[in-house]
Amino acid sequence: MIYRIVILSLGVSASAHAQVYKCVNPQTGRVLYQSSPCKTDEQALIVDIDTGTVQEQPRYTDPELQRLEQAQQQEQRAEQQRAEKARLLQRIKTENEQNERLLRSRPQSFSAQAIRAYDYDRLDEWLKPFQSRLPEIERMKRLAALKVLDAGSCQRVESTELSRTSRIDNLVFTVSCSNQPETLIMEQELNQ
Repeated sequence: MIYRIVILSLGVSASAHAQVYKCVNPQTGRVLYQSSPCKTDEQALIVDIDTGTVQEQPRYTDPELQRLEQAQQQEQRAEQQRAEKARLLQRIKTENEQNERLLRSRPQSFSAQAIRAYDYDRLDEWLKPFQSRLPEIERMKRLAALKVLDAGSCQRVESTELSRTSRIDNLVFTVSCSNQPETLIMEQELNQ
């Protein structure tokens, strides 16, 4: 009977998996060995006594702390997006002001709506994929209108628009004149 108890206790102890947690406090550098997982802010290693292997302890995260961190990250991303949008809107405004100055300075060459400004927040669905390029689009509309006028065949520009045939990496502009059919101008032509 005594042999059975000793054998059973040996079997139980052999089957039990012994682990020790090595915890390092990040502020003090103090090392502590314990049988329970380390606190969340401590660097932790798990030492398997039976095999001698060492592995990093998965960090325990408090669900409330994790939720707060996620909320903070989302707020930071939202703030970055707001700042990017504000910079983009400022660039659009600058280009639109230049377009308006051109129209006012040359009323004989441009109708009042020859280079109509696109409203960032009220774009048609087909234009929304181009939002990030709106400052360039506003500048290129001006350049396209000037290019057609400089060619000499257009008496007066009535409208300049981004064509529906445009792609995000290849813009196409439609320039309508009072005395001729629409002219298509490719982005590459304007960047020369």
